[in-house]
Amino acid sequence: MRRPLSRRFVLSSMAALTAAALAVSGVGTGVFAATAGPDLVRAAAQTSTGALTPSTKRPTPLPGLPGAAFGFVPSTSAGGSSGGARASAGHSTAARKPSPKAEPQVNCAKVKCVALTFDDGPGPYTAQLLKHLEAGQAKATFFLLGQQVKQYPELVKAQATAGMELGNHSWDHPQLSRLKKKVVDSQVGRTNRVITKASGGTKAVFLRPPYGDLLRSQRGQVSMPLALWDVDTLDWKTRSTKATITSAAAAKPGDIVLMHDIHESTVRAVPQIVKKLKAKGIHLVTLSTLMGGKVKEHIEYGSGLRPRR
Repeated sequence: MRRPLSRRFVLSSMAALTAAALAVSGVGTGVFAATAGPDLVRAAAQTSTGALTPSTKRPTPLPGLPGAAFGFVPSTSAGGSSGGARASAGHSTAARKPSPKAEPQVNCAKVKCVALTFDDGPGPYTAQLLKHLEAGQAKATFFLLGQQVKQYPELVKAQATAGMELGNHSWDHPQLSRLKKKVVDSQVGRTNRVITKASGGTKAVFLRPPYGDLLRSQRGQVSMPLALWDVDTLDWKTRSTKATITSAAAAKPGDIVLMHDIHESTVRAVPQIVKKLKAKGIHLVTLSTLMGGKVKEHIEYGSGLRPRR
């Protein structure tokens, strides 16, 4: 039976390997002293010609080696980013979260604009729709159902990151005009909360009532601008890519176009819609941009098509 390696031998071997790695990487011995355990420091002192001096800086893991191998613990203190130390001045090792892509500055009072809007998502085809919009350098506004946000939170985050605008379309698509105040408050409030959470902090700007139906007396209780539409593509009814292209591409400057990203036929139509509208010199923008960034609570934007009472 082989004799077990002594603790002193193990420490000496580890120290020698570590000292060599430090020399190759160019990391100072002070960093090693700050991160290694006391036994390993003492062993290294016997195998390294350099004196070990304590460092007040937080250590950076060696390239290609996990930080935990040297006792590295990411900082989670307030005001500091996870990932801890700076390898050198002005360069952080922390992974940065992707920032939302800002919408290009477009003045719709001076150029032709149309707002494409999509209801009832997110859904199985939303990711593909985002790819089409980004490929065409187009922005849009998405009116989300709370129950769908719960099912596809990652898509809401993707929409916000892509610079799309988020809107509230109620929790599960009831006709709000038939509901009591407490229920309307719940439908709108719950949806706003899950949108903000899923998106990473981006809030819904507009409320689009399902069917465009909200009593005049109810508008005052909803502390959001209200979004209707000017062009109803009827994509939910026709389920025809060709018909959706024809309807949406006929939009005039200033129009709000209504579509639904839960239908594959609609998503297939988007590249041609974008192409045809841009060929007319029309900018495809969010609803807020279409309105010049000046929207007010309780006010309806767009003509809408309300159900008969």
